Amino acid sequence: MEGAGVTPFRRVAVTATLSLSLLFLSACSEETRIGPAVKPPEDIVKDTGQPFIIADTGRGEPDLGFDQSADLEPPQPDLPDLPDMALFELETTDDLPSPPETLDLAADTAETEDLLDEVEVKIEVEVAEDVPEVCDELALTKPPTCVEWKCDLNPFPQCWTCQLIPDLQQEGDECLTALNESGNCNAGICEPPPPPNPGDAGPYEYAKSVYQLKLGPGIFAPKLTLVLYLPDDEGPFPVVVFNHGFQLAPAHYASYGEHLASWGFVVIMPNMPSNLLLPKSHEELKDNLVKVLDWIEETGGNPETALEGKADTDKIGVGGHSLGGKISLLACTEDPRPKASFVVDPVDSAAAPLFSNPDDWPSVTPELMPQIDIPLGLLGETVSGSGDNACAPEDENFYQYYLYANSPAVQINVLGASHMSFIDNPDCGYVCSVCPKGTDDPEFTRYLTRKYMTAFYNYQLLELDEFKLYLAGAHMWDDMLDALVDSDSKNDF
Repeated sequence: MEGAGVTPFRRVAVTATLSLSLLFLSACSEETRIGPAVKPPEDIVKDTGQPFIIADTGRGEPDLGFDQSADLEPPQPDLPDLPDMALFELETTDDLPSPPETLDLAADTAETEDLLDEVEVKIEVEVAEDVPEVCDELALTKPPTCVEWKCDLNPFPQCWTCQLIPDLQQEGDECLTALNESGNCNAGICEPPPPPNPGDAGPYEYAKSVYQLKLGPGIFAPKLTLVLYLPDDEGPFPVVVFNHGFQLAPAHYASYGEHLASWGFVVIMPNMPSNLLLPKSHEELKDNLVKVLDWIEETGGNPETALEGKADTDKIGVGGHSLGGKISLLACTEDPRPKASFVVDPVDSAAAPLFSNPDDWPSVTPELMPQIDIPLGLLGETVSGSGDNACAPEDENFYQYYLYANSPAVQINVLGASHMSFIDNPDCGYVCSVCPKGTDDPEFTRYLTRKYMTAFYNYQLLELDEFKLYLAGAHMWDDMLDALVDSDSKNDF
């Protein structure tokens, strides 16, 4: 095939830190030359020079330059096992001087050195000791895929997230190296720094106050007590309305209000007027919550009101614990103002007291779940799901809401927790003693709950995508591997 030009490619594997010079000398036929440089995969090597391409002779097997009829066994390089990914391509040409038909290993070495001067066939991969490790994502694909990188402000990453920018990929483009000689990244999209831990206190100071909201006209209209936590800054800030559980009060959830306010959320905790002696229907409690939303919308931007003009009325989240969680979701079935809802061990109990209208005590799951179209965070436990004192029965617990959710949703099961593990004082008296105790540390359970709740509202209300890592990403996986929680998500959460 003299003068035939380039024949089809044949691949030969190599690996990092391997230097072959003389070994490949005998593998070059009269049609073999050094080809153009191609960048090897960066997850295998990082180089300060350019590797090369050579190819076979097109005769079925590489021409090693030996007389195959001779008894002389050609020398074999002692190569280690090579990764399948580390592939170089070989091509043929007739531009180089022809080696001898047979190689006399006993010949004068000077003759070999003269030939080596003429035909330098060398594989040399040098890894600079001061260049940091780079993630596997930096590896170029075969065929090469052209990408653009933006890493000027962070030249020495420990890890990159590399993404293709399709608009910059043109047919026929040739890819340059992903690393320059100093190890700086000159291509790719850098991974943003990890977000601060949402379980830790945020950067804002805050103030607590109490406001009496009139629920109707006239001086004798009933009032609803609201506990407010306002960040000590101008805002506006997103708003979270948190509703307490049955027979409980905002004071049992103070740590949640304080924590969210430290992260820059206006927190409103209504003290709903319902107890065993004077129960309010679930529809009445939902109506009270709607009136709180009305008040936020009407006064949130006014600096002369209790909210001091700090409320962003376009970014409202609602949630709560136990019955407060159910009431929040019930409101979301008909009110478009909440943009996200994070609930803690919600219970869908719909049993109406004697002589009551069952329509005033509606079930939300599964019946009304198709009417909720906002992102949902559904956190709970399973310890209280069975037995005589099942405070969160299995057929009415947080997972039932998740099972029938049509909107983006994440469910988080805090392993070992009980229904009362989520309140600031799990030993709050008779009400708390009714539910079985868990095997968890309630203080740590509340830490996890605050962490996930804060991450959820940062992700959904503030659209800070990096906080998704704590809900459906690497940080959540860490918690699952540590057997702290079980979790799942769906509907493109």
